[in-house]
Amino acid sequence: MPVEMLFYLCMLLIFVTKKLKYIEKIGALLLIPTLLSGLDWLKTVHQHTYQLIRVYYALISHWPLFFAGIVFYKILYAGETVTRYLLLTGCFICQ
Repeated sequence: MPVEMLFYLCMLLIFVTKKLKYIEKIGALLLIPTLLSGLDWLKTVHQHTYQLIRVYYALISHWPLFFAGIVFYKILYAGETVTRYLLLTGCFICQ
């Protein structure tokens, strides 16, 4: 429940700052720390960074699921594009 509330707060922030039209770009950028937090080298080489990402940014570990929902919505209402399918593939890989 707290992670979901954090997601909705982030979406509120994006909406209030009028950046909703960039949600796919923002989401793609947020997949990068998600991918990095799952890599083994980060766990061993940068233990402090790994703990910081996993503990203090709890949304990062769930972001691919939330973002996949956003992308599916965009496919349904704005149409299919290769980019959207690549974003879904990125969500799958990160998750």
